[in-house]
Amino acid sequence: PGGSIIVSAARDGEVRVWDSRVPFAAAEPASHSQRVIALHVRNKDVTTASAGEDGAVKVWDAQSGVLQYRFDPEHGAAITAVVISNSGQHVVTASRDGSIKRFDVKGDKAVLGATAKAHRFGVAGMVCHHQGEFMLSYGSQDARITVWDIESLLDVVTFTLPAETVILQVAFSLDGKFVISADAGSSLRLWNIEAAKQVLERRIPTTEVHSLIDFSPDGKYIATVADGASDVALWDAQMGFKFQGNLTAHTQGIIATGFAADSRFMASVSLDL
Repeated sequence: PGGSIIVSAARDGEVRVWDSRVPFAAAEPASHSQRVIALHVRNKDVTTASAGEDGAVKVWDAQSGVLQYRFDPEHGAAITAVVISNSGQHVVTASRDGSIKRFDVKGDKAVLGATAKAHRFGVAGMVCHHQGEFMLSYGSQDARITVWDIESLLDVVTFTLPAETVILQVAFSLDGKFVISADAGSSLRLWNIEAAKQVLERRIPTTEVHSLIDFSPDGKYIATVADGASDVALWDAQMGFKFQGNLTAHTQGIIATGFAADSRFMASVSLDL
């Protein structure tokens, strides 16, 4: 809340909580025996879910560092994403085997509630809706985006991009009526959920191939990172993708970015020390 808390995960299996107002870790509330591969922070109360290569999913309070519960989703391949529903009553995991699973929270336990086949070649990521019990998933190779009803785990609508499109990022619009997607070819697409179709396509005015594209929650800004770049390019989405400048603070390639819930701040992670 307020954008002051940052949660990071590392290859050493540690999950750390940082207070952006002080230059050191505020807590190390959870750890995995192997690399952490997925992380989700519920903005409402900073409840955090982490998934590791050890097969475990842990859900904990990031502010107090108290582990609430843990479970093993038992997918047929590695976990690729995990999200907590807005109500906090469900945790959904995704895997390279293309499946997603919904677990229902009952006290200090998570009980399997439903399983669905999501993407043929594996799930690349998932994003929760801002308010309702909905989420979306996107494939790593099948160029598809699917909106799901979390409580039933039934698909609401599926959007299909051109074949071989590499999807980098997907998000719900602030009003929740649209889905925004970005791909490695610098194309941004707007999808109408109710009409179940694409309604707009724009290209970021650059010739660079991007490895990361991120949207601010208020829809005003887009952050892009060229493949191997150590800086972040910031664009004004409401002024025809007007270039605002480069954010330079790293000496090696950036591997992750994220905006705060209020869109005032953003964090970047790189390979430098």
